[in-house]
Amino acid sequence: MYRALWQDDRPVVIKEARHLCGLDADGIDAPARLRHEFQVLQRLAPHRVAPQPIDLLETPEGTFLVMGFLEGMTLYQEMARFHPLSGHGSSRMSHAEFSRWRQDTMESLKDLIQILSECGIVHGDLHPANLIHVGNDLFATDFESSSIDGVSVSTGLTALPFRSDKDACDLEAVAHIHALLLDPTSGPVLTRRPELRSFVTRAALEDITMTAPPAPDMMPHLEHLCTELADGIRASATPSRTDRLFPSDPYLFQHPGAELGLMHGAAGVLAALSATGHEIDPDHVSWLTNRLSSQPILLPGLADGVEGIALGLSMCGEGDLSAQLLDRTGVLDSSSQTPIDPSLGTGLAGRAAALQTLSRRLSSDRLAQAASTLWERLATVIRDADGPLPNGLFTGWEGVGLAVLSSPLPDRHHLANIALELALSTTVTIDGALISEAGGVQWPYLGQGPIACGPLAEALGDAGTVASVARTCRSPLTESSGLLLGRSGLLVVLRQLIGDDNAAVQRHMMRLAWSITGDGTTSHMLGLHGLRFSSDVATGSAGALLTLSDHPWKNIAKILGILGDRCHEDLMTIGSVATPWAPED
Repeated sequence: MYRALWQDDRPVVIKEARHLCGLDADGIDAPARLRHEFQVLQRLAPHRVAPQPIDLLETPEGTFLVMGFLEGMTLYQEMARFHPLSGHGSSRMSHAEFSRWRQDTMESLKDLIQILSECGIVHGDLHPANLIHVGNDLFATDFESSSIDGVSVSTGLTALPFRSDKDACDLEAVAHIHALLLDPTSGPVLTRRPELRSFVTRAALEDITMTAPPAPDMMPHLEHLCTELADGIRASATPSRTDRLFPSDPYLFQHPGAELGLMHGAAGVLAALSATGHEIDPDHVSWLTNRLSSQPILLPGLADGVEGIALGLSMCGEGDLSAQLLDRTGVLDSSSQTPIDPSLGTGLAGRAAALQTLSRRLSSDRLAQAASTLWERLATVIRDADGPLPNGLFTGWEGVGLAVLSSPLPDRHHLANIALELALSTTVTIDGALISEAGGVQWPYLGQGPIACGPLAEALGDAGTVASVARTCRSPLTESSGLLLGRSGLLVVLRQLIGDDNAAVQRHMMRLAWSITGDGTTSHMLGLHGLRFSSDVATGSAGALLTLSDHPWKNIAKILGILGDRCHEDLMTIGSVATPWAPED
């Protein structure tokens, strides 16, 4: 697609189709679809419901459709800008304004489809990105999958769930668009589970009008759902593969060792099952230990590195292998020479917390000494800190503060308060909600955003910050369902701050359950952006399992080694009595 000026200086769009490219399931190439689209535009030209066709150019390189440029916004863009629950921008509408806009838009859409039908056209792929408002007029674009008098040239290149059969009308897509106007984030759910459309519509209307909690028929049974998630996690494992054990996010293929780590890998999934009291398959533990025996490339760190893997091993009953891993990778010897990275995910805070936890579980004075060295270095970094870090549990000062509270440092509360102040310095409060702004985007999440400040502020008695974070976490609209960048993170923090007896908590639980689907025997959760199933902690089922468990924040802190301000004792010393590991209180 190109924007250009035509011979008479009119702004136009040029759509290119190269020969023998863009083949669909039937082998139809892109030029055939483009010629068909030109015919559709010619038939619709008198009616002002589609771009004006200007020319169809055939060249040796390909076919080019020239059509009039539509100066406006797509419905997709308008939903993001206008929805009263979508953010805190100046273009956000009031509930009443949005209701009028939505009703006007739906009427315009029905009028448009009526004109298409009278012209013998079925669009076949109507969705918010193919509908453009120019002033008050609504236009449809992208007619490659359409039919003329029941005849089309291509199928299968449409966006589910907006596809219409060539002999049907586009009214089914209208119902999906109506649901999306109410809840712009429901697309992935409706694609997988179109039967939920009435529930999505009903819940969104209740959210917008701020009415009662969800009805009992819309609420999941948490114990059953957790059991289904645990069963689905085990069923999703593929021990025959060497690149990963559980389905995860593509992130793991870009970071050495992430397929084994806590957030995106096997260690975290197995630790989540253990922390929530569910069975671990011994074959899955064997896969992890066998992969580690091949000495893969591993980096230091809690989130996806050596210390996190060691924590996961210790929760699977593999304490000896955990200690061997730390020795073999040399992280203990290098603990005093690592670069100054204070973060929980890759730096001093996470590594110190992991080694301290492991020193207790494994009764190791060497681990205790390594942890002590890291804690002291971290304390110095905090006292001397003069700059911000990107907000987020694993990247920001809030994660550092949570780790410090679990340390035996005598001034841990003072250091945690400094960390909280540093974390809040990069946030803004809008309409009472605490938000991070980065790259022009407002971030409310646990992994990218300020909501990890909530549990830290709660521990330090900062009621104002707790209230602001709780307000942030009440937002019903999220891009994904995962722990770090989605609904699970909002829910786990909200449950920690205000408990379960709250309408916002219950609505999050309801919506999170919508993202969990299966084949009738096992259940799996849609990962980042709802594009694929994931079982990991960061984006998938293991994170949801922790979130929906009886004590979600405690369970997450347990697998991260930051289980609250309870370390008043000295670090372990030589001669301590060895005791088998048991879940911390």
